[in-house]
Amino acid sequence: MHPEEERTVWQGRFITAKTKGKWEFVSRARGIKAAVILAIDAEDHVILVEQFRVPLDRPCLELPAGLIGDEDGKAGEDATAAAIRELEEETGYRAERMEVVGEFYSSPGMVSESFTLLKAHGLTRIGPGG
Repeated sequence: MHPEEERTVWQGRFITAKTKGKWEFVSRARGIKAAVILAIDAEDHVILVEQFRVPLDRPCLELPAGLIGDEDGKAGEDATAAAIRELEEETGYRAERMEVVGEFYSSPGMVSESFTLLKAHGLTRIGPGG
């Protein structure tokens, strides 16, 4: 355990830089979490999205994902509802059902953010995505 006090060094709209003892790390502002979706179509293709990411200064292939409860009127949104919404927005696929796989941390030595991984079942293409 680290008995040192956690201190906020800087806070923006979406992230907070913190220190705790000798550790430096970032977290999501306002406790916002993310939903990440594993969507596999009928031909066993994993559905990915390509998005430009400023920290890397290049496009990246990623699993569809989005923040939970970050939009107006979405306070209290659960991971499943966010995953359904984000999958449709980003890929144009609608899932009949979302299965929660678990809660994970992508880089726990540097980022305190967790994400809920969900598996999409029963995919139907309803639009182009974006």
